[in-house]
Amino acid sequence: MQIALFQEDFKSELAYNADAGSDSASAPSRRQGVEISGQYHPFRWLEFNTDLAFSKPRYVGDFAAFGVSGPYIESAPNFIGSVGILVDNLGPWFGGFQWRDLGGFPISDGNENPKDPGYSQFNVDVGCRVNEHLKLQATAFNLTNVRGNAGAFLYTGRLRGEPVEGVEDFQNHPLEPLSGMLKATWTF
Repeated sequence: MQIALFQEDFKSELAYNADAGSDSASAPSRRQGVEISGQYHPFRWLEFNTDLAFSKPRYVGDFAAFGVSGPYIESAPNFIGSVGILVDNLGPWFGGFQWRDLGGFPISDGNENPKDPGYSQFNVDVGCRVNEHLKLQATAFNLTNVRGNAGAFLYTGRLRGEPVEGVEDFQNHPLEPLSGMLKATWTF
């Protein structure tokens, strides 16, 4: 198990510019937190693992000089984590089960709210080595078909028929729904 306490100071954050579709330098920031990573092998074919990161991301200094109204950093979650169980070399079988979580995050630079709640999802993977050349594998992503956003933003946009000055609204990229993959691999 590894535990790391950290404090990182940055001279600037990258801020997304929706009009240009690119990033630009913004106010200085500080991130403080703890990261925990661990693996446990009770048997040679079984592994339990986890990676957890808790952080406090905030703008520091004179952030108002950069046009930022408060200390909260857009799209910076307070928690990111995963916990998994991996099986390998159990005869011809291998696979895994993983929980992934992205904690809530502000979607407006400077303000704590509005906030995207983040998401939790489960993925599973099962495979078999048929022989030294052929491997078959089935994977399911977002097993419980969680609805959430992989990314969320709040900015002014304009659609046909809307006022010239535009309308401030939420823009998001939804998580992929329950999906699967079947794979056959042949090695020479």
